[in-house]
Amino acid sequence: MYRFEVVFTLLKHLRFFLIVPLLGIAAGLTAIASVPQIADVVTAVDFSSEEITMEQLDDLGTRTLIYDANGELVSALYTENRELLLLEDIPVEVVKTILVIEDEGFYDHHGISLRSILRAARENVGAGGISQGGSTITQQLIKNLLLGNEQTFDRKVNEAIYAWRLEKTATKDEILQRYLNTVFFGQNAYGLQAAAEVYWGKDIRDLGWLEAATLAPLISSPTAFNPILFPEEARRQREIVLKRLLETENITEEEFQQFNRQPLPTFQHDLE
Repeated sequence: MYRFEVVFTLLKHLRFFLIVPLLGIAAGLTAIASVPQIADVVTAVDFSSEEITMEQLDDLGTRTLIYDANGELVSALYTENRELLLLEDIPVEVVKTILVIEDEGFYDHHGISLRSILRAARENVGAGGISQGGSTITQQLIKNLLLGNEQTFDRKVNEAIYAWRLEKTATKDEILQRYLNTVFFGQNAYGLQAAAEVYWGKDIRDLGWLEAATLAPLISSPTAFNPILFPEEARRQREIVLKRLLETENITEEEFQQFNRQPLPTFQHDLE
């Protein structure tokens, strides 16, 4: 009976339209109830009504490029190789691909997706813990810049609460722009501009469906799906993304076949 008391506690403290998606996670209480400190989990949830704004998220580190008197790049100084982009500078093909794979309903939800959380909850019950995210882009941004990656129930609940609060103070485009500048794509590339340079030696404006289908899987696993390190798995993941783009009528069957035959990046490009 104790696990049901946890549900009622959440219902008491959270607004109804917020708790409904969270019940997707609560559906995994069979697994969660086995945690000895479950009371601590409930008390760790942030029940306050404090707003979350973009200004409260961690600042993004950027690189410093040093040029000689002739305008030639001498060196790049950075902890994280990142150049900030405006959303309008990113090709629509790249944006659409990432949305299709990571959060297809991004512009329709309020920070939390019931469908994604329910799917993740089913997987997590079988795994006995948090093994699949089911997070929206807003939740991922909160995780990356505010809460960290700790795989605990209370962190996931707070992530959902903060995502909902952030969407009350920031626009969708502001959230998406910050997210696309935040994501780690492997090879010390943070954000889309660095990823375009590292894998293809290109500016972000020169990327299309093919490159986007290679980059999208890296968001969930920048090492396992890295085309330079693991080309077979990267090719398989790229095909999955291309099939999804075909299903959503973003590309044609002819384009799918053409893109699927193209080679993957095989080495890391230096900054030029």
